[in-house]
Amino acid sequence: MTIRYGTSKDVDLFQLAKLLSETGSSEHTGDLTRLANMVRGSTRVAWAIEHDRLIGFAAALTDGAFSGFVSHVATNTDCQGRGVEEALVDRLIKGQPGVTFVIRTTAETAPFYAALGFKATSELCYARKG
Repeated sequence: MTIRYGTSKDVDLFQLAKLLSETGSSEHTGDLTRLANMVRGSTRVAWAIEHDRLIGFAAALTDGAFSGFVSHVATNTDCQGRGVEEALVDRLIKGQPGVTFVIRTTAETAPFYAALGFKATSELCYARKG
């Protein structure tokens, strides 16, 4: 089974909505226009397709100089453990020397991101919806 990776913003929104729903991010899938805005507004995206099915997606925002934020990483549950998430994150942050990327994570997924080189910080993070 060959996995094809890409970084274009030409993503099938219906498949993306399904992937996000299957991976626990269903709050992002109800409005395809908003989902399209997320893809279009992301500075960098990466996706993985196997047998014409979207099995992974990741997105990031970056200023290209100092700071970056990995906003989404989703891999279909039956494809986890095959290196897909690592490949997606790698495609987001490669070619960005000097940029420090941050990611919001949970206690359950923190060890995975630590294995990818992300480090916990003592800095506080605040959130506010617009």
